[in-house]
Amino acid sequence: MVDSALEGIKQPRLKVFVDGSKLEGWEPRAAWNDFKFGLKHNGEFEKIAIFGNKKWHPGLFQVGLNTLKPRMMR
Repeated sequence: MVDSALEGIKQPRLKVFVDGSKLEGWEPRAAWNDFKFGLKHNGEFEKIAIFGNKKWHPGLFQVGLNTLKPRMMR
């Protein structure tokens, strides 16, 4: 869905908000797909905001953020 939305845009800049409050778990296949997405679009992220309300969310979200450029880690 994101790939088709970005098609034809020369220099996309993504601002993303992730609401993880309903996230109950993460299957390995979904984690792998999210990892590949992050690598593919790494240079296009301008800002990312993540909301979670479970104790294990920060660790899980940090794993995902580690695939992004160091400038994203603020």
